[in-house]
Amino acid sequence: MIARNGLLLLSTVLSLWFATACRSTKPTQLCDGFQSYESPQSVRSQLGALGVWKEKLQEDPRGSPPYRLLTMSGPFTLSGVDGELLLIFYNDRLMECYFTTGDGPRLISAFRELHHEVPRDAGAEITIDRRTKFRYIVIANGLYRFVWTDPSLEGEHTDWMKRYG
Repeated sequence: MIARNGLLLLSTVLSLWFATACRSTKPTQLCDGFQSYESPQSVRSQLGALGVWKEKLQEDPRGSPPYRLLTMSGPFTLSGVDGELLLIFYNDRLMECYFTTGDGPRLISAFRELHHEVPRDAGAEITIDRRTKFRYIVIANGLYRFVWTDPSLEGEHTDWMKRYG
């Protein structure tokens, strides 16, 4: 009985350690040199004179625990392909990048020529860099959407939504 309780305790401690260790707070590469955990100010300075970018901010008025979801979107050229880039910040840290284009096959070819990993099929997700989740999907009218996500920040956001949303 004591041995079983000891194994149960050890298993619980290891599970908690593993869950905590997997939620790294170090940056991971997202799209085109953007890194997770970058601030909106840092990204604004990188975007520089790329034209007019739209921003939309959602905040929880209760303020505790904090919740800020900022989106920035605008025209962008990725690997020579024109499209629309959407950046999502959770509590002032870059969490996700979405790039939408009508020229998805050309972007996939460009990524492969640059030796970037690309999922074999639309909808499939792969892990790139440290932990970035990357996938692409084909949406209406032949548009392609490419998505880079930091699962650590996404997990924080999901946890907040489950508890307080």
